[in-house]
Amino acid sequence: MWTKTCLTLTLLFVGLFNNVSSQELFEVRLFCDFGMYAINDFLNYACTVRNVTFDFSNPFYYIIIEGQHEPGRTNEDVGNFIIQSSNVNAIPANIFQVFPNIVAIYGFDAGITGINPPDFTFANQLRGIFASANIMPRLTGSPFFVRSTITDISFYSNQIEFIANTFFIGLLNLRYLSIEGNNIAALTPEMMAPLVSLRNFYASANRFETLSGRVFANNRNIEFIGLNENIINAIGPNAFDNLPNLEILALSQNSCVDEVFTINEDITIETVNQSLQQCFNNSVPEPPRTRTLLFEVRGNMTFFDEYNDELLRIEGRW
Repeated sequence: MWTKTCLTLTLLFVGLFNNVSSQELFEVRLFCDFGMYAINDFLNYACTVRNVTFDFSNPFYYIIIEGQHEPGRTNEDVGNFIIQSSNVNAIPANIFQVFPNIVAIYGFDAGITGINPPDFTFANQLRGIFASANIMPRLTGSPFFVRSTITDISFYSNQIEFIANTFFIGLLNLRYLSIEGNNIAALTPEMMAPLVSLRNFYASANRFETLSGRVFANNRNIEFIGLNENIINAIGPNAFDNLPNLEILALSQNSCVDEVFTINEDITIETVNQSLQQCFNNSVPEPPRTRTLLFEVRGNMTFFDEYNDELLRIEGRW
């Protein structure tokens, strides 16, 4: 029985190998515009390609690079890769073999429909992933499981509706995350838990209705939380507990937070407390336990302690 099973598996493997070996490889020519190009804070020698039409989710392809390098430069000098105005379906995984030292990648209006585990198989130096103006309705799986080098991700305005709780697993060193301008309805503690090094979190202009208690429980290093322009009507107790480095909490223009204070207003603890109190009241009957909160004040940031009604600090911020 054991021998027969092994023989069957071997035949299946050989059959699969022969099928893959006989698969036709498609040639994809990319014309690179070489030069210095900044992707957020990543300023590097770059390859920019435009008007590409190919389904890079199909693994059977090889890339030929066209275009003239700057004098003294080679493929190994390319640190940024940009793809614009294209229809590619997925990030071309093989680009990291052509340019082995890519640090940041940016897909703008590139027709990217998702982020897949094979996309970063060869991305050994990758630190930044940026995508905008694509259509990526569902982000699932764990595509970054072996990519702890990544520090910056921006998925601004990609029509995202759902992010799986497993999606950010492996991003132990991520410091900057933007999911602004999408249609995401849920933000969960499980989703945020892998991001232990996160400093800046931008999530404005989505469809969050509630914030569960302890949603940022594993993000103790966070300094900025941007949740303005959602439809938040309830915030669970302890949602902002144990965040000793928090400097800015942007909550204005939500269902239970209407006020946006200006620098010339007479800011008091009571007015700030009232702005948030309805959010807590809508959550659960239990009174809020949050000790220290920071509320968005345009021009000034106000620290306050709702237990002793003492204004702790006011800082000017511009």
